[in-house]
Amino acid sequence: VLLVLNQANGFQSSRTASSSIRLAQDHGGRTLLKMDTADSESFVIQEETVVEDEKVAAAASKFQIMTCLSPSCNRKRKEAGLDPLSTFAAMYERSKEAATTAGGTTNEDVSDLFVTVEEGPCMGACQYGPCVAIQHDEFDGSVSLEGMTDTEFSDRVFQNIFTEEDADRVWSSVENAVQQMAEEEEEED
Repeated sequence: VLLVLNQANGFQSSRTASSSIRLAQDHGGRTLLKMDTADSESFVIQEETVVEDEKVAAAASKFQIMTCLSPSCNRKRKEAGLDPLSTFAAMYERSKEAATTAGGTTNEDVSDLFVTVEEGPCMGACQYGPCVAIQHDEFDGSVSLEGMTDTEFSDRVFQNIFTEEDADRVWSSVENAVQQMAEEEEEED
């Protein structure tokens, strides 16, 4: 096995070794991805903070994903050969899957969603539809998230959400925001 540990991983070396990779947790609640080599050397490859599921669920419950169902966004979906509820369905499926992965149930109860997904009115960016807005309980109106384009960030609305890749980009931004808020909550405790 040739192992290359580069600067991105925090190391600058490479070596040939028979190895195994394992997860370990230190006393600070951090998960460490460690590699043990045949000569008993151990390298920390990746470190990440583990946040309690309750903190993540609490942070997620403060977010709402609003999918635009205005006539303009619906017309654009129709022109693209999509169902009028395709954007809503894409966000709903991702939220439902995240809830199930996090230990939620698999029934159709909306309370089991990771993040609430709702249909919404026009979001004011009709020329860039279909649009998706993210709302947070502690803020008025839509919020801007990391992962938005410059135009989306200034309009506070994800724009041109047609494909699964577009929906993945929105979902990734929401998951990142939830994780960051949960980590901040963890640090405050």
